[in-house]
Amino acid sequence: MPLLLGTYTQVFMGELGKYLAKFFPLFMLGALFGKVMDDSGSAKVIAHQIARWAGQKRAILASCWACGVLTYGGVSLFVWHLPCIRSPNPCFASRPSEAPDPGRDRTGLVHLTMTALPGTPAIQNAIPTAYFHTTPFAAPGLGTIGGVIMFAGGMLWL
Repeated sequence: MPLLLGTYTQVFMGELGKYLAKFFPLFMLGALFGKVMDDSGSAKVIAHQIARWAGQKRAILASCWACGVLTYGGVSLFVWHLPCIRSPNPCFASRPSEAPDPGRDRTGLVHLTMTALPGTPAIQNAIPTAYFHTTPFAAPGLGTIGGVIMFAGGMLWL
C-alpha cells in the first residue's frame, strides 16, 4: 500500500500538475469562448441559420452541423452545457417537444470535430503537436477520410 500511495502522490500528482499548467489555457479559453458565444447569442444565430438551410425534415443533420461548426470554431468540447448542446436545440422545431434530444443527436459530429478533422482547435488535437512536433493540420488527407467515414456512419446511425 505505501508503494501505491507514494506513486500516486509523487509521480501521478506531479505529472498532473505539469499537464494542467501546460494545457489549462486551452481549456480555459475554449470555455470562455463558448460562454461568450452563448451570452452574445452568436451560437443561437449560427444554429438558426443552419436550421433554415437544412429545413425542418433534416433537424438531426442540422443540429449536428450546428454543433460541429461551433466546436470547429473553437468552443471547448468539454463545456457541454454551453452552446454546443443547449443553444441549437430550440432552433429545429416549432415546439420544444419536437426538438432533437440534446444528449444523443450531436454526439457524432461533435466528436468528429474533436478527433478527425484537420486543424481543429480542440485540445485533443493540440496536445499531440507538442510531443510529435507537428502542426494541428498534420495528416489532412487521412483526417478528412476518417472524418467522412465517421460522419457517414454517425448519420446512418442517427
